[in-house]
Amino acid sequence: MGKIGSVMPLDKILFAYPTLLREGMPASRIYTPEPLVTGIKGNSIQSFVVTAGLALETNKFVVTELDILFEGKGMVLDSGETGKVEHPIRKIIKNQQVIYLSSMFVNQVEISKSGCYEIHISVYLLNSEHEKTETIVDKHSSFFYVLTEEDE
Repeated sequence: MGKIGSVMPLDKILFAYPTLLREGMPASRIYTPEPLVTGIKGNSIQSFVVTAGLALETNKFVVTELDILFEGKGMVLDSGETGKVEHPIRKIIKNQQVIYLSSMFVNQVEISKSGCYEIHISVYLLNSEHEKTETIVDKHSSFFYVLTEEDE
């Protein structure tokens, strides 16, 4: 493999991780990964920031969809209040590639009990009218563990 500038652009979700938004938690430029979430009750509603690293061609318009699953079931109760996105880091490199962090705020996530939860992210291409198409640019799953107060 040669210099980064000579590498063909790729469209990839590089990683994704959760951060539980706790009451009184200060806003952050970059949120700390929490592979183990503790200190919350089972059968509760929580809010998370899911931070993803992405590498995309600069000439593409995309939309990102996100879900949090437990035992195969979607746990985001109201996607209408979800959707705030921040991009704290963004860098365009020589081969028309943008590498960036995307912090996606997800409200109303049901945490039913302790266990392994899945973050599922899909990036879809937008058409010339900026409407979502069925063309998936990339998809990615990552996992985190919840240990509720009842099981601590």
